[in-house]
Amino acid sequence: MDNFVTSKKLIKEIIKQNPQYISKLYIAKNASGEDIKKIISLAKQKAVSFQSVPKEKILSIFNQGYSGVLVILSPVRYLSIEELINKNLNNKKCVFLILDEINDPQNFGAIIRTAVAFEVNGIIIQQWNQAIPTQTV
Repeated sequence: MDNFVTSKKLIKEIIKQNPQYISKLYIAKNASGEDIKKIISLAKQKAVSFQSVPKEKILSIFNQGYSGVLVILSPVRYLSIEELINKNLNNKKCVFLILDEINDPQNFGAIIRTAVAFEVNGIIIQQWNQAIPTQTV
């Protein structure tokens, strides 16, 4: 299932921190402003391809919370704890967020968005009794 992001602030953070998770980046042809310029600049720096499309194209894909920009995230990739630690061995400042039985998808989504904003290196969740990343999250 696809995950959509329309928050300009969050899109900037995703491009900076985890561009590999971006499946598609759409920017409305009529979109303007400093945030849009920054998103385009970051996308070019991080080699994230994007498409300039009519506003209607974005609304046909996702019509909740139009902001002039839309990211479709790749499906979530889960790592083992060992893989997560090994991936971050060279980070001097490394922060993991450990969650225990967060069952409400909206709460889980809010926690994930906050973790991205605070540049958390990984989120550790249980295999069971846990909301899973979906379009709602």
